[in-house]
Amino acid sequence: MCRCKVGTLKGEFSPLQAKHFFERYDLLLHQPNTDSGFSATLFGEKRKQKNTESKEISYTAEYGYINYILAFRGTEMGSDKIKAMLNDFYTNFLLGTNQIPEQYFDLIHFVETKIKPRIYDTSSQSYPKITIVGHSLGGFLAQMCALSYDELVNEIYTYNNIETKESA
Repeated sequence: MCRCKVGTLKGEFSPLQAKHFFERYDLLLHQPNTDSGFSATLFGEKRKQKNTESKEISYTAEYGYINYILAFRGTEMGSDKIKAMLNDFYTNFLLGTNQIPEQYFDLIHFVETKIKPRIYDTSSQSYPKITIVGHSLGGFLAQMCALSYDELVNEIYTYNNIETKESA
């Protein structure tokens, strides 16, 4: 188990943290940057199991996942920092003038064509509830996803996000 103090990681993700993370979660889908800069990742949370003899805790996806987590990334400053800043400024301008940024339309496409088909439970003929997280612009997108797909959302966590009108 990773025991980290909040505020001490400075954006780093060590190999040991990655190992512990992927013991418990599977990366199911990843949408790399689209032309608009949208990026998201779907994780499946594995079931916890305890070995009756050794008492060792492990995780398995053998019988499905106990939760799905959809994470939206915020603005990424790539190698072309000027282009990234201009795109970020344009997106902020759209948000500040009550217009919808292109990332939202990429979000809808991603959910409809990738997420929903992946998480659909054929035995119950329904969709499980998912947890949504996002940082900065990703936090705004997480809120927009929750507003657009309220029937899919169990919980939402946002960090340093731009508020939507309904969340303010």
